[in-house]
Amino acid sequence: MGMFDDIIVPKSYLRGILDKKDESLFDTYHKFQTKDLDNVLGVYRVYRNQLYKQSRSEWMEIAALDASKPKWDKIHYTQEINFYNTFTTKDGDECWFEFKFKFVKGKLDSKELVDKIITNKESREAIDRMWDIEQAVFDEYRQRWSYKFWTKVEHFCQKLSVMARKRHSIPYSLRETAYKTSGRLKKDPDCLEIYVDN
Repeated sequence: MGMFDDIIVPKSYLRGILDKKDESLFDTYHKFQTKDLDNVLGVYRVYRNQLYKQSRSEWMEIAALDASKPKWDKIHYTQEINFYNTFTTKDGDECWFEFKFKFVKGKLDSKELVDKIITNKESREAIDRMWDIEQAVFDEYRQRWSYKFWTKVEHFCQKLSVMARKRHSIPYSLRETAYKTSGRLKKDPDCLEIYVDN
């Protein structure tokens, strides 16, 4: 899934882009995920139409001391931030919402609903049953001797391919010698970093 950040958006900021029924699904200060910021598990929030980031040193202290009042730094980004969340309602419906807020110098400029998918409990159960049936058919096929045989052949060939790649790769020490001789290593000391694991 990769790294992401959290962004806390008060429900009041979703007014006007959601109907009342959908709006009622969210917490007062709802936490969403985003991949449009630093992607280091940081925490951001929208407060008084301004974007804030939880202070990293504070964040570390909160984790250690469970402090109740984190420190927030004003952010002056000009960018669009997509954020999203998936959750299940009390009725068992599965919901996906994605929003886009545009910030200009850290101030909220515009907001929109990008995507909304609500799958009711019955539909989700029907889809799960369909997938279970399909997997049963696939599992039956996977039990065949020919499937198992060719799977083993594929794994063996992959191992051979990896072994062959290692055998014909230029050794790191030889590459280092060549780069020293040509002068590349002196000009770009980091040029060998991509070959360290080879």
